[in-house]
Amino acid sequence: REHHRKRRIIFNRRASGDLELAHQNFQAAVDLDPTQADYWLGLAGTTGTLSFRAEIDWQDGLSLRKKAFEKALTLDPLHAEAHIRLAQLHFQTGNAELTRAYLDKALELDRENQVVMSIAAGIAYFEQRLDEAVELQRRAVELDPLGFVGRGNLATYLFTAGRLEEAAVEYLNARELNPDHGVAFDEQLVKIRVLQLQFTEAEQIVQRMPEGAYRDHGLVLLHLAREQEERAVALLEKMQWHDEFDHAMELADIYAFSGDVDASFHWLHVATEAIFDTDGTPANQFVLVRLQTSPFLEPLQDDPRWAEWLAETRKRVAEQQI
Repeated sequence: REHHRKRRIIFNRRASGDLELAHQNFQAAVDLDPTQADYWLGLAGTTGTLSFRAEIDWQDGLSLRKKAFEKALTLDPLHAEAHIRLAQLHFQTGNAELTRAYLDKALELDRENQVVMSIAAGIAYFEQRLDEAVELQRRAVELDPLGFVGRGNLATYLFTAGRLEEAAVEYLNARELNPDHGVAFDEQLVKIRVLQLQFTEAEQIVQRMPEGAYRDHGLVLLHLAREQEERAVALLEKMQWHDEFDHAMELADIYAFSGDVDASFHWLHVATEAIFDTDGTPANQFVLVRLQTSPFLEPLQDDPRWAEWLAETRKRVAEQQI
């Protein structure tokens, strides 16, 4: 059990190389003793995360995870984590009935399990039941207060729900737990401080960020908020040489914030096409929720094109099961 606990710590820590190491360790544990349900679930968990990051082919990952879940349930039919991970798998492949059945059973079996509460929170977030997502994830964090992924997810759910100061606290907590991901958390903190009109603090955060896209995104928003239009335009011209996924998302936000609705819709569609060009992986469900709920995109929501985009996006999700 002590070895299994250490594998879980490595998996949840997410420093450089941790995920791959945890995956190798869980595979070795399964090979050594295939009678332990927890080992199969650990292997399924690392496989799912690597698939989410496109480091394992998504369809191959689905097959491996399904095999692992079925093996775990055979070994322990009342294993709460097996049920919640099956709920996650069926959610990702579009079976609402089985998602709900496995989700309800997992919650019935064990509400004191961090994995159960965290995955339940993620499903609620994807379904935009944001207050429920926050409360479920908050409980997951209470059960694993040193897990930076849980803190980061809680911060994201709070931000999406418009609870900005609470989100800032959790982004800072996550940043402290894993400085390797600090730049991404700092970008979110800049957005929060800009929305709160706390420009001095936003500038302090930007100044500690390394050169690159994250810093540029935050700096453009800060220039716009301070009505420093020439400086914002100069940075935007630099950024637009790249049509990558992340740039498109940020540019949609930036142009909406600047008042250029047409340009924002253009980049919104670029981001959307990038999502649907990712071979069916569900990783970008996060991005779709983020686009649909971004406070920076609120100026678009009174335009008829917003309702058209939203309807088309939901239709494509249903058809492709991203």
